[in-house]
Amino acid sequence: MLTGRIKEEESLFHYREGTTYKTYVRTSFYPLFIEDVLSKMTDAEKNAAVATCGSNKECFFDLAVTGR
Repeated sequence: MLTGRIKEEESLFHYREGTTYKTYVRTSFYPLFIEDVLSKMTDAEKNAAVATCGSNKECFFDLAVTGR
């Protein structure tokens, strides 16, 4: 469970007329972390990512998440 999400009453943002906190909050959103992505990759996928990205962590993460 993502515990870092603020509650509506804690929001410091001011919303344009016709919008509220609920207009923008996405309760179904869950961020991906490199550990989660790595645990789902096969050894072959990891080797291909290393061959493409070397030690660049951002490249490795993008490749692992998008497949490109």
